[in-house]
Amino acid sequence: EGAPPRAVQSVVDGLLFAGLIGTSTLVDTSALPRLRGVYKPEGGRPETLLSAAEHLALYRQRPRPWLLEAVRLQPPVMSSSKVTPAGGTRCLFRGAERILPEGTFVVANLYHASTDPAAWGNDAHDFKPGRPADKYLNWNGPFGGDAPRQCPGEHLSLEMGKALVDAWVEAKAPPLEA
Repeated sequence: EGAPPRAVQSVVDGLLFAGLIGTSTLVDTSALPRLRGVYKPEGGRPETLLSAAEHLALYRQRPRPWLLEAVRLQPPVMSSSKVTPAGGTRCLFRGAERILPEGTFVVANLYHASTDPAAWGNDAHDFKPGRPADKYLNWNGPFGGDAPRQCPGEHLSLEMGKALVDAWVEAKAPPLEA
């Protein structure tokens, strides 16, 4: 009775913080600009753009795959980092396996990983919901071993983001044509 144990509270706080940050970025940066027809890739990235009507139709057909594809091309978290553990870490870098020494600080750019033609094919910059779900790195990062690291807020962000986008679609989007 009373306050939850400190360890439980720290887990809950982390989950809520991660979920809040991921959700606000998912909705404000990844999803609604596409549905409103105002999305522009940053820095002149070569993304193939769809119209607001095309995005809305795709979202209504399959909301979750649409959200995953939106955040693949505009990740809520742009990078993931870690310090390599005791014994170092093996990783693939520029086509060759490398060993990063213990204690090396490593940062992965999730946008580049999520649009790499070697991983996603020649259509890596095309918006195509329904790509293999196990390839998405939006919240989790690419590190090996026990990874991809599961972001504690990923599922919360997706569910809250879907609820918020659903509410926007219901309130603001043009009705379906008969």
